[in-house]
Amino acid sequence: MVAFEKGWFEDAGIDAEVAGIYWAGGSPEMEAMRAGEMNVAYVGISPVINAIGHGLDAKVVAAAQKEAQVLVVAATNGTPDWIYTRPSDLEGKTIGTLTSGSIQDVIFDNWMNKMAAEGRLDKNKVTVKYMGVGDMMSGLATKNLDAIYFSEELTEIPVVAGYGAFTNLTSYETYPNHPCCVLLVSEDLIENHPDIVKKLVEIHINATEYVMNHPEETAEIVNNFLEWEEHGYPKEAILRGLKAEGPIPIGFDSNPHNITDATMDIVSIHYKRGYIDEQLSESDIFDYSFYDEVIEERGM
Repeated sequence: MVAFEKGWFEDAGIDAEVAGIYWAGGSPEMEAMRAGEMNVAYVGISPVINAIGHGLDAKVVAAAQKEAQVLVVAATNGTPDWIYTRPSDLEGKTIGTLTSGSIQDVIFDNWMNKMAAEGRLDKNKVTVKYMGVGDMMSGLATKNLDAIYFSEELTEIPVVAGYGAFTNLTSYETYPNHPCCVLLVSEDLIENHPDIVKKLVEIHINATEYVMNHPEETAEIVNNFLEWEEHGYPKEAILRGLKAEGPIPIGFDSNPHNITDATMDIVSIHYKRGYIDEQLSESDIFDYSFYDEVIEERGM
C-alpha cells in the first residue's frame, strides 16, 4: 500500500495493480494465484506451505513480519467478559480464528496440542471456529464468540471499539519467533522476469523500512487504501498496531533467512496434520537470491 501510494512501482517501471484483498485469509488468495489471477502475493507462510505442497509453482523471496498473534476475549465497554490466566481457562469457550490452514490455525492448534500433552488443557472442551475477519469481529461483538486468536494489528479493532480485551496469551507463548506473512512470487515471474522480481524485493525492503519509521503516515495510507473507516473500523486501531501499543509488536523483518528454521518446523507440523502429502525442502519454498543480491549491493 505504501509502495503504491509513493509511486515506487511506477518509478521502477513496473506496471502493478492490486488483484484482490483477501479478508477471508490466505487460502483463497493462493487459489487465486494458482488460477493465474496474480503472480505476486503478500500472504501468511502457512497457506504458502499448503499451496506449494499441492503444486503451486512459487517461491518466498522475502519475509514480511513475524509473531504478533494474540488472544482477545469478548468485552463490554472495554471490561473483559472473562479472564484468561492459564490454558484450562479455554475449556468451555468458543474461539474464532482465521480459516483452517492459516498461520493462526496452525500455531494455535499446535500450542493446544502441547498444552493437552502436558495435562494443562482438555482440548476436547475447546471449540474453535474458522472464519474471515468480518465474522470474527461481529462474532466477538455479539458474544457469539468468547474470544478470537488473531494478528495483533487487527485485534486492535475490537479493543479500541470496546468489545474486545487483550490477554497475555501471545505468540511469545504459543510459538516464539514464528513467521507470519511473506512476499511470494510465481516461478514464471522468477524465470522470465528476474529483473522485475529483484525490483519488487527492493521495493518491499524500502516499504518495510518506511512503515517502521513513519507509522502515522502509514496509518493514513492504510485507512484510505482499505476504506478502513467505511468498514466501521477505527483508524486509531491501525496506528496502535503500527506503534506496538498492544501486548506484542508486529515483528517487521524482510530478511527471509530469519524465518527459515521456523518455517521448516511449520512444514513438519503441516505434514503431521495431513495438510501436505510429503515433506517440503527449504529449496521448495525459498529463493534467497534476490534478497541477497539487493543486500549485497547496499553493502549490508
